[in-house]
Amino acid sequence: MSRNLPWLAELQPEMFVELDPLLARERGIEDGGWVTVSTERGSIEARAKVTGRIQPLRVGDEVVHQVSMPWHWGSHGGLTGDSANDLVSM
Repeated sequence: MSRNLPWLAELQPEMFVELDPLLARERGIEDGGWVTVSTERGSIEARAKVTGRIQPLRVGDEVVHQVSMPWHWGSHGGLTGDSANDLVSM
């Protein structure tokens, strides 16, 4: 797991989620604030990173938002925050 490497943990110690500015505006999310990400399996908290790197999709007449989160997030070695693994099935 890459998050066990101390130098990576120092560079990014908190769990984060990247989301597009439109979704952030719709949900009242500020860059650097804490958000809750939920699926049918579970919920986690992460630091919000509002960025233009993530763009909403248009599917037919509907706008679908995506978010991006790091994988292999641990809770030791100086890291804080939950794991994206808690959101998806095995």
